[in-house]
Amino acid sequence: MDETRVAKKEANSSSLFGFFIIEIVFFLGLNLDYNGTFIRLLGIFILAYGLYLAVNNHLISWKQEKKINLIASELVLLIFGIGVALSLMFSSSGFINIISLALAFISFFLLGRLFHAFKDFTFTHLILAFAIGMAILLLISLATTFIRYGFLYRLIYSGKVVYFDGAPIHLDREATWLYGFNLYETSMDGVGMFIVPFASLSIPGFFYALETAKTKKKWFLFAIPFVFLLPLLVFPYIQGLVYLLPLIIILIMLELTRLNPRVMKIVWIALATIAFCGLAVSILWANDIVWAVKLIDSTPLTHSLFSHPYILRYKEAIAEVFKYPFGTLNFFSDGHTYSTQNILLDTLRQAGLIPFFALITLLAMMINESVRTYFRVHDPIMKFTYISLLLSFVTYALINYPFVPLMDASNQISFPLANNGIWLFLIVVFGYCMNHSQKSKEVI
Repeated sequence: MDETRVAKKEANSSSLFGFFIIEIVFFLGLNLDYNGTFIRLLGIFILAYGLYLAVNNHLISWKQEKKINLIASELVLLIFGIGVALSLMFSSSGFINIISLALAFISFFLLGRLFHAFKDFTFTHLILAFAIGMAILLLISLATTFIRYGFLYRLIYSGKVVYFDGAPIHLDREATWLYGFNLYETSMDGVGMFIVPFASLSIPGFFYALETAKTKKKWFLFAIPFVFLLPLLVFPYIQGLVYLLPLIIILIMLELTRLNPRVMKIVWIALATIAFCGLAVSILWANDIVWAVKLIDSTPLTHSLFSHPYILRYKEAIAEVFKYPFGTLNFFSDGHTYSTQNILLDTLRQAGLIPFFALITLLAMMINESVRTYFRVHDPIMKFTYISLLLSFVTYALINYPFVPLMDASNQISFPLANNGIWLFLIVVFGYCMNHSQKSKEVI
């Protein structure tokens, strides 16, 4: 009788832990915490509770074949977190905020691993909680935007400028967006950070509808992909579709790799070689190495491309590395931030070389895991959701990351990724998918 009570108590505790993770994932989708401190601390406390349950249920064990993978992932996440927390950006932050930054990324990774281990909920529950949170966020933000500016205001006011206190305002370049419990005037770059990854969920939605329609003849489910694309279309933010093109191309190439691995292996190697050589030349050009500058200037196309102000911001960031290897605050001036709009280079400028290389390594590991998940699972939701969200987020973050998403320069978010709910959710999914191939319940 006592054993039955203990088993029931353990089952209830694990279900409660699973519910807590579902809840925090919902909060991430809802963009609940403007500064990020609360949501990071909440994740750390939930992890502590989960580890307590894992010890009681004998889920903690070291398996040699998983040990290297686990240690590498945790080490990179910890280095990135500590590097961010100790950067000049947070030098004047309080102790609690610094601790939450240092431990947040590894904590959310372990939450994903433990969520899979307890088996009370599935990946579908995880993605549904996040998608519902984002849907509510988008619904509130869209409704308040249209109430304030009018429906299709971006088309109506396109190219028009109004003045407020002498300052020019482009109405077609802003929207009202929900951050925490407050509404802020947000740039369209800031809006795109949410609606582009949300739109990427139309891909798993389509394949889920396709598979379900074949077996159960529920053809109405094909409306699901359009629900995810709706925010892009009603704003409209059509240029957001451009950020989905790399995702679509990569998915096509992955499917071709499945069909003809030998030929596609050569293609992947060739593309990686071109990318590496291009990156190497770009770094040398940024540091004014003579032959690299001459090579760039040798053709009108490359000269025009590398003379663009957008690319020149990259050059400035790379050149500053040797002067400020541990990051700098020099890109702040009179309340304005001169961001590169590239998440890697902004991290390099703010936090320095160590978090920069940690982030590159982390992104490589996450992309690798998303590809492995794509090839080894059959569930269309899990197969396409992780890679779709990750690649759409990374594409946007590398090209147009909104370091200053709010129109009010005096009230800005302090660090890329520190309070980005999509990023934290991707880390949770990273931990979940990394554990998915394990047949045993041992996770740590």
